Amino acid sequence: EKPTCDFPNSLFHFFTLTILGNMDSADKSSSKVLTERRYLLAAACLLLARLAPWQLSIGAALVALTVQLLLFIQRAWSRRTNRPQKSVPPLVPGLPLIGSGHEFRRNAVPFLLNCRRKFGDMFTCNFPLGQKIHFLMNPHYVQQFSSTRSFDFHPIQRVVNSNVFRFQAPQETKMLRHMCKHARLAFDTDATVFSGHANRSFKLVSDGLPLADKEPKEILVNDFITETMFRSIFNTVYGDCDSKEFNYRAVKQLFKPIHKSFIYIWLGLPSWLFPSTEAAWRTIYKVFPGAKQLLQEGTANAYVRDCLSKWLDGTWTEETVAGHNMVYLHVYHNNCKIAFWLINNLMHNPEQAAKLLEEIEAVVAPDDEKDSNSYRVSVETLEYLPILGSCVQETYRLASGLFLMREVTEDTQFSMEDGQAWNLSKGDLISMYPPSFHRDPTIYDDPESFCIDRFAGEFRPCYEGREVKRPVLPYGVLCPGQRLSMLQLKLYTCCLLLNYRLTPCPDSPPAEYDFASYGDEILPPTQPDCRMGLQLRSGSFKPLHLVQH
Repeated sequence: EKPTCDFPNSLFHFFTLTILGNMDSADKSSSKVLTERRYLLAAACLLLARLAPWQLSIGAALVALTVQLLLFIQRAWSRRTNRPQKSVPPLVPGLPLIGSGHEFRRNAVPFLLNCRRKFGDMFTCNFPLGQKIHFLMNPHYVQQFSSTRSFDFHPIQRVVNSNVFRFQAPQETKMLRHMCKHARLAFDTDATVFSGHANRSFKLVSDGLPLADKEPKEILVNDFITETMFRSIFNTVYGDCDSKEFNYRAVKQLFKPIHKSFIYIWLGLPSWLFPSTEAAWRTIYKVFPGAKQLLQEGTANAYVRDCLSKWLDGTWTEETVAGHNMVYLHVYHNNCKIAFWLINNLMHNPEQAAKLLEEIEAVVAPDDEKDSNSYRVSVETLEYLPILGSCVQETYRLASGLFLMREVTEDTQFSMEDGQAWNLSKGDLISMYPPSFHRDPTIYDDPESFCIDRFAGEFRPCYEGREVKRPVLPYGVLCPGQRLSMLQLKLYTCCLLLNYRLTPCPDSPPAEYDFASYGDEILPPTQPDCRMGLQLRSGSFKPLHLVQH
């Protein structure tokens, strides 16, 4: 919500948030969830910033600054007297009160790479919200980071689930194992269902498009993705819901305010400070079909039906089911974001797109030898096409903004290969930031450029003379749906190039990454209203059917 007077109110917002962040450091058992007392303080301060005259806002900001300064001195003294001074990661110097937040927000990747050059493979940064994060900056430690028992993802997951999506599922660890099992067992079925929905979505969009020998039709890239990718994902999860109140277009609109307020609510501010987010959740609870209805229809996928059955047996509440299903859909919504960058990269690199199309056309076959109006391709072929796989990896390499974050659940000594051992305290946060590896010039030549076949040949990314086993990390290490997500993107790309010609509009330049959106799983563009010209290659859309061997 826009304040009455931008500068004093935004200043007051800033100091309010820093005070709240510092207060949070006193309660490590809360797993970063604000207590009710801090909720009330946040509400009172931000309400004052919205309603008070600007003179009062400036006065309140000065009071907040004074309190913040006292808290800063108290924390500095506490660290000096209580924290062990030996064998702790070096602290990156920062500005008083805001630490390194301003540098990180401007562009996290060059900031972190510069810190690694100065301080080594592990260092600590302070941030404006009172957060202290240890950064592990060596890509060879991904496995150790994910397998260290005291580096726990579940506290982070609980905060996101509870604060943003408004549910707390019982037995989360068991639920995650169950989700992984489902993802393996249902892969073939979910992939085939997605293929069918994708063909129908593309066909509907194709009606009215001009042929290749005519002028292309200008269309917003995000609108095209909503009608093709998001529609296919949504109907794969919930069945064909286009004609119902709970449908892909409605949910896509509801996601906008939820994603916009994501970071603030995740940090613990009460959601009622964001009226549009509150309204979105009220609508979700209103239009989300009841468990009995979805189970009777039987069109939702197997995992969703399993979650719905837990509500019927009394294990989960209806709100828990709705919140959990929104998380499930939110994760797959990232495919819409990465599809945007796929289209942007291919559209503005026509020679590279032609190389990929040549590879695809060499392996897809007519569905019927007597009828060439459709294609077929196997899962195995899609998963191992070298240029297609490289194209998806390269797109993720440039667009990923994912944090890998863990909470240290007990005092831990983390050993490095050079013999250095760092002492990490219970309650600390430790992170790996894959985008800093993805754009590291010591690993990649010309890391800022899109090269469609970068990973298709003999190139092996190396760091400090050793091959990086996982050079691109677009998902969390534990993500159970990454194989299906990758296949969806590859199938989508094949349908796109086989059927359409994509041309950039003269007044719509290539999209640029919004580097200020650190922490987003996929970086958004700075200008989301990018347009493209779209034409059919032949007289009609030719579906691409997925077959299993």
